[in-house]
Amino acid sequence: MALAVRTSGYAGRRSADSSADLIQRLTDTLKTWKYRIVSRRELMELDAHMLRDIGLSDLEAQSEASKPFWRA
Repeated sequence: MALAVRTSGYAGRRSADSSADLIQRLTDTLKTWKYRIVSRRELMELDAHMLRDIGLSDLEAQSEASKPFWRA
């Protein structure tokens, strides 16, 4: 007795969707990291008056700017 197996092709589409999701997540992560790098550099360029305007002390700004780009 032979067993017939039907495939709907769903597994192939799921794999392609997973790859697309992975690429999208990777792209989003890289964009987030780039944003953090740029914003932390800009934060270090602000003087004490500007930092007070946004509600940060010099110490808070230095602490934020010294974080590695992968840390939120």
